[in-house]
Amino acid sequence: NMLRANPCVPIYNKDGGYFDWNDIKASGTDGWQTYNTYTSNPIMRMVNGQSGNNKSINQNLHATGYLEISPIKGLTYRGQLNYNQSTWTWRAYLPVFSANEMTADTYRKTDNATNQIGTSWGWSTTNTLNYKFDLNKLHNFDILVGTEYGESRPDFGFSLSANTTNSVFGDLTHAYMDFMKDRTAATVSGSPNSDSRSMSYFGRVNYNFNEKYMLSAIMRADGNSKFAPGKRWGYFPSVSAGWVISNEKFMAKTASWLDFLKLRAGWGQNGNAQTVSNFEWQSTFAYNSTSYYSFNSSKDSFVSGASPSRLE
Repeated sequence: NMLRANPCVPIYNKDGGYFDWNDIKASGTDGWQTYNTYTSNPIMRMVNGQSGNNKSINQNLHATGYLEISPIKGLTYRGQLNYNQSTWTWRAYLPVFSANEMTADTYRKTDNATNQIGTSWGWSTTNTLNYKFDLNKLHNFDILVGTEYGESRPDFGFSLSANTTNSVFGDLTHAYMDFMKDRTAATVSGSPNSDSRSMSYFGRVNYNFNEKYMLSAIMRADGNSKFAPGKRWGYFPSVSAGWVISNEKFMAKTASWLDFLKLRAGWGQNGNAQTVSNFEWQSTFAYNSTSYYSFNSSKDSFVSGASPSRLE
C-alpha cells in the first residue's frame, strides 16, 4: 500500500488526526477519485487498521549462583544453580475505523480493547567433579563427570478481548475491560501449562602428551519429558584427536612467522529437544473432507469420518 499511495494525500489533517475521506468531503471537492482502498492514507491504515495503539511491558529476571570446593589437589567440585523468569503484558486499543467511506470499506464498526498477560520460568542445576593430574609432566589427564537437571514452563498466559460501540474513553490509556461499556462481543483465551523436565548424565576424558598429541572422549545420556514414554532417553558419544604440529622440533625454523599450527579431527552425535513441543508424539483424530467411509455394495455412498494425525 505504501507504493500505491496517492502522493497528494497528506498524512495528517489540520486538527492533527489522520487524513481520510471525511477530510476530502469537508474540503468540498471531489477531485480525489484515486482515493480508494489501496491508495488511501497508508499510515492511517497501518496504525488503525492493523495493530492499533498498543503498549507492551517485559520484565526479565536471570540469576546464577555457584559453589566450588577443592578437597584435594587436582579435584574440584562445582555446583551451579540457574533461575530465569519473564513476565510480559500487552494492551491494545483499536478504534472505529473506515478507510474509505466512498465505497463503505469499513474495517471496524466497533472499538476493540485487548489485554494480555503471560509468564515463563525455568531453573536448572549442574553438578560436576573435575580431576586433573599428570604423570612425569608428560602425560596430562583431565577427567570430568557430572549431572544436570532442569525444569521449564514457557509462555503461560491468557488474553481478554472485547468489542463495543460505547467505550468510555477511546484511547490506549483506558483500554481495559472496565471501560468497555455495552460490550457486543468478548473473548477469553489462554495457553495451557507446558511444563517440561530434562535430566542429563555426562562424562569427559581429555588426554595430551607433552602438549603435542591430544585425545578426547565424551559420553552423554540426555532424557526429556517431551518425548514419548520409553523413548525419552538419547545417548550421544563423541571422540576427537589433535596434533599440535607447531610444537614439533622440525617446526622450530617457522616459529618466527608461524607460532601455532594444529590439526584436529573429530566425530560425534548430538540431539536437540528445544524444537519439540509437549505431546507431539501423541496422535489426534480430526474430521475433514478427505476422511470418509463408503457403504453398500457399489460403494457409492459416503459418510464423513475422522482420521488420525499420525500412524505409529
